Amino acid sequence: MTPAVSREITPQALAASLGIHTPTEEQARVIAHRLSPLLVVAGAGSGKTATMAQRVVYLVATGQVRPDQVLGLTFTRKATAELDQRVASRLASLGAAGLLPVTAPETDGTGVETIDAVDTTDVGEPMIATYNSFAGSLVRDHGLRIGVDPDSVLITQARSWQIVTSLLEARTLPLPNESLIHNTNAVLVLGDALSQNLLTIDEAVKDLADLTEQFTALASIKGCKTLVGKAPAVMSEWEALLDVVAELHDYKRRHGLLDFGDQIALACTIAESVPEAVAQVRAQYPAVLLDEFQDTSVAQVRLLSALFA
Repeated sequence: MTPAVSREITPQALAASLGIHTPTEEQARVIAHRLSPLLVVAGAGSGKTATMAQRVVYLVATGQVRPDQVLGLTFTRKATAELDQRVASRLASLGAAGLLPVTAPETDGTGVETIDAVDTTDVGEPMIATYNSFAGSLVRDHGLRIGVDPDSVLITQARSWQIVTSLLEARTLPLPNESLIHNTNAVLVLGDALSQNLLTIDEAVKDLADLTEQFTALASIKGCKTLVGKAPAVMSEWEALLDVVAELHDYKRRHGLLDFGDQIALACTIAESVPEAVAQVRAQYPAVLLDEFQDTSVAQVRLLSALFA
């Protein structure tokens, strides 16, 4: 039986045992932080990914979580693959060094810790995914609770482009721009913006009208016209394309299709309206690491806040 590791182990001592980079004092503070919210501000080249990986290993080695109780979210598939590889490599070294603990705490959904035996031959793996992929899994698992078919098809950007192009070509009403490519791109950007900001068509109509009025007023002030630039025209153009966005929403709903923006918005709806789903995710992942959090959208922030605040 593998002996339990002392909970007093330090990040530096653990790194030495695994033969990996010894963390700096600042990195060690992050790695050994208790299981509670922590914001880490780190620039490029500061060892962020390595620190995140060592944080996971430290939590596992000290018996605070099992590997399968760790959720790590990143923005790109490249970043996901890098973090996943780092974590897997470190955990493999932990097992090879005989440092996997015999027991690890769980929560019963009420915040109370319980201790269950851990099978050191099968301790599971962390869930490392992109924000969009995680949102998609939430929709698949709990979509029926908000009336969404879990078998809805996720479409690519190319497929979205084809759909919007066909909708525009079928229109008889005038469009704000003669270029089909320009209009298609504008509809896709606008549709994604609505999803990422959790706005309805009606809310967007009002907001874009207000922005058009404000930018136009600013442009009339001496010295401000250059600063404002094309903003009034862009806002007015987007307002004119909102009915095409509404047609796109209707098309996807009728054909059981979702795009990445839909996944985030629906996942947010689940997190804010289905307490059973929130309880399940919280119990499943006591340890959550969020990469590049400063780049999250309104919908992503609300999703993560509802799940893990």
